[in-house]
Amino acid sequence: MKFLASLCLMLIFSSAVMANNMDGFDPDSYQNDPKYHTVSEIEIVIDDAYRPEPLVENVRVYQPENDQPAPPKNVNWAAVVAIGEKVYDIVEKGKPVTESKMGSISCVPPHLKDDIFSMFGARSTSGRCTIRFKNIYSLTVARFDLRIEGYYNLQTSEHRGYYIRDAAVRLSSFECMWGYTCKASVKNSVINIGGSSTPTCEASMLFDYHVSTVLKHGAYSSTFRLNGRTGAITES
Repeated sequence: MKFLASLCLMLIFSSAVMANNMDGFDPDSYQNDPKYHTVSEIEIVIDDAYRPEPLVENVRVYQPENDQPAPPKNVNWAAVVAIGEKVYDIVEKGKPVTESKMGSISCVPPHLKDDIFSMFGARSTSGRCTIRFKNIYSLTVARFDLRIEGYYNLQTSEHRGYYIRDAAVRLSSFECMWGYTCKASVKNSVINIGGSSTPTCEASMLFDYHVSTVLKHGAYSSTFRLNGRTGAITES
């Protein structure tokens, strides 16, 4: 009986200590805490593994079949066209968009816009980027883990130029803390950075992201570029 009495006293004492420690703690206190709702740090981590496949000279000789039309003679090699989604959402209303609704962009000469798969020499490249938001308490309140990917080194039957297929920014994982509103989208564009002598596509993927609270609306952007000749991916 003495043992039980002592045990009861210990439990009562422990409960009193816990009550004192929890005194004044409000689980909803963050709701009106400006420090929780204030972003103080934005960290962008670029994975150093933007490693395209080794680029070697492609010595394939194009031999068209007899029933294939001859390559066009009057081609404006300085011109490139974009094929695919120019704008698509990857986070909407705080939730990731399903992969099937995401798009990609390709960059080809105009005369092959309807026949992109006749091009050869494609090599894959990919990389990762993490964008992390922290508040004044150093809590991670939002995080975007991105995968940037695509095919480069696409060539035509005339062996001119370096083109791109299916360049895209994908969402690998995503976090958004209570009290924060997050959304993100991608805007794609292409350009020829090599002129008419050696057409070289560059795909530009503008990642627009918003991380906001009741106190402040935050709009940010990062641009990822994929080089059609080297496969290198850069961020700015």
